[in-house]
Amino acid sequence: MTIPNAEGYPEQEGDIIMMYFPFECAGLKEAGIELAEYINSNMKDYEDIYIIGHSKGGVCIAKAAKWLKKRCFMVFVSAPFMGTVMADENKVKRRLNTPIEYGIYERFYKRHKVDLDIRPTEEPFRNCDYSGVVRHQCVNVISETVNIHTPMDLGCKYLNLRMHYTHGDGIVTVATQKILSVLYSNVRTVYIDASHGNSLSRYLSKDADKYIIA
Repeated sequence: MTIPNAEGYPEQEGDIIMMYFPFECAGLKEAGIELAEYINSNMKDYEDIYIIGHSKGGVCIAKAAKWLKKRCFMVFVSAPFMGTVMADENKVKRRLNTPIEYGIYERFYKRHKVDLDIRPTEEPFRNCDYSGVVRHQCVNVISETVNIHTPMDLGCKYLNLRMHYTHGDGIVTVATQKILSVLYSNVRTVYIDASHGNSLSRYLSKDADKYIIA
């Protein structure tokens, strides 16, 4: 993870920290451990701690949950808890089988180690120990591209069709997103009409209510 240091982010300059996965990141589990260690060391005096993770970030914080010493508020948005076929190059190549389609995919897929960690396998719960979430207050935001509001939505509706998703946000199926809600009763679930790329901004926007799926 891009863990802030004292020089780059003095502790008292603000209360919001954004982190992402650098290319040298060892993987989702390792990033989860680093995140938990940072929070345990630097946020112990905060009364409330909110952690929001989008996509792979949601999987990361779900893994980090068991190492956190303090109860946190966790929000998972469009998280592929059982992986996504979009991380499997061979399967994608069979489905996005035109030069233009696969060329676009290759441009955006960088073979990042955290992407490799979310490839689906024959073992549906491979390395998926999310049991730590039971100690935290959690919201699972599940995105599905239902209506077309933007060009991104249109592109994701097309991806759903080409990737054979019955329900999905273009990148991740609803089925893999909702597994956390199925496994743990303390996880509150929210369904949102969004594409994978705009689900976080829609959920956090002042207009979020108009995207909520009843």
